[in-house]
Amino acid sequence: AVVSTQSTGTLQELEEKELLLRDMERQLLETQDQLSRLTAQQGLLYEEHHKLKNMEKPTKETGDEQLATAQVYKEELERIQRTMEQSGDELKRTMSDTSRRIVLLKVHERTMRRELKLLYERQEQNEREIRRMKILDEYRVKETRERLGWLEEYKDRSTHQIQQLRDQLMTS
Repeated sequence: AVVSTQSTGTLQELEEKELLLRDMERQLLETQDQLSRLTAQQGLLYEEHHKLKNMEKPTKETGDEQLATAQVYKEELERIQRTMEQSGDELKRTMSDTSRRIVLLKVHERTMRRELKLLYERQEQNEREIRRMKILDEYRVKETRERLGWLEEYKDRSTHQIQQLRDQLMTS
């Protein structure tokens, strides 16, 4: 009777351990799935980062080139203006048109400088965001790997305990 009670108790413990083991295996699979999703997200982030880096970046040189072009236009307009000052009313009217064009070119130049500055700021902000997401991703991957290691270790211990209980059950 004592052996029967003891074997019943051992069988119940064995069932509980097997249920716990199945639950841990399910958690392990979920964690592995989460790790694979995080790895895929990391790959997508790296790909997006690579695309952003390879996009044609607005550089200071292009801004300087545009500025130089505007300067050439401005000098040409000033030359025409000096020529017109030598003649009568027709030249004065042309000169006023030229002056308006110069003002428009200056406004356009300022607008282009502001847009270039905004592009640089946006690029810096995107790079900061990519660095932040990379750090967060690395942290999550590390955390998931640690959790997987712990679950594997727990599973091994539980399997060993279950095997010991089975062995005890068989010997009794």
